[in-house]
Amino acid sequence: MTLLILALACNGNDSVDLDSGIEADADTDADADTDTDTDADADTDTDTDTDTDVNLEVTFIIEGPTDDSAISLHVVEDLGGEELSFGRNHSGSVVSGSEHTMTPDPPEADELSPVDGYPEIQIGFNAATQHSETDGDGFPADGDTYLGAAPSMLTWVEGEVPSDLAGLGIVSGWNALQFEDGSDFPTVIDTDAIPLSALPHNDTLTFGGTATEEFQHRLALVPGTIFEGGVPSEVLYDEELGHAWEITVEGAPPDDHMQDDGSGPIAFELGLAYIDADHSGGVSEGDEGLGFACYDGLVATVVYSPPPTDALNAWYSTLFGLGSGWTALAIEDGATEPTFIPAEELGDLVIDGSCEL
Repeated sequence: MTLLILALACNGNDSVDLDSGIEADADTDADADTDTDTDADADTDTDTDTDTDVNLEVTFIIEGPTDDSAISLHVVEDLGGEELSFGRNHSGSVVSGSEHTMTPDPPEADELSPVDGYPEIQIGFNAATQHSETDGDGFPADGDTYLGAAPSMLTWVEGEVPSDLAGLGIVSGWNALQFEDGSDFPTVIDTDAIPLSALPHNDTLTFGGTATEEFQHRLALVPGTIFEGGVPSEVLYDEELGHAWEITVEGAPPDDHMQDDGSGPIAFELGLAYIDADHSGGVSEGDEGLGFACYDGLVATVVYSPPPTDALNAWYSTLFGLGSGWTALAIEDGATEPTFIPAEELGDLVIDGSCEL
């Protein structure tokens, strides 16, 4: 992502720097112009790629499910800003199989930017995403979720491509460019086989551990909304607690378990040992809480985030390998980043009073 911002910094129609690391031989170009100034055709052959073919088709190799889904493109804006953003959504195409070919619309004129050092061409960046398709028009509608995205940037090149860029695989029309930190120039991906990665979704999670004797009464998995005064319609787990315990969560929790942290809905579920003071057979307001499930001295929580309905969030999530569904975290006051509980330690949680909120 850093390379994308730095190497291709553009904003609106500002110029883009495609630094290939190739030294342009200005003297050779000047000599060629001097020697062939009476021959316009020879001069053109020397300075530019004479192949006028324009690549209009692209083919995606889809990693995840393809049924009832579609691919569309999003114009990428503000590459030079603090955060890139998506503009116009276009070229929706209902997916036909794991290899899907489409002919995206070229960018509008105001979506193209000049390129530093290459006055012959202009370029426009687009991100390709895959979403669940409900109405058959190829475009995301309210409630559609995103299933994946192409890590490479679908890039339109307008004009005749100079020979040095052509030698690197750049063509007029659609290109797929993969940006990586530490590289001077993006990798050119074959537009006949553009990988489209699936957005990981973890629908089921099992975790457990042990409880010391003084906590062996009952164990409930309670939503974080109870700390905001909310009374849940139901809890996901509520059983007698012995020395060893294990909980499996599956699917989305009830809507009244969800909170909005500013970036979308999310549910936090915490394992709470308690005494059933009113003998109701389940957790209730009059019961006595004893302590939480702990990981390394921190309160453990399992978190559910639904599949994204925002294209930019989906693209970032796919790019960095983040997923939706269930995951396990440890809560640390003042921490700026979450502490993920490794999969191999999900069975080693303890209820022993060693952590508290």
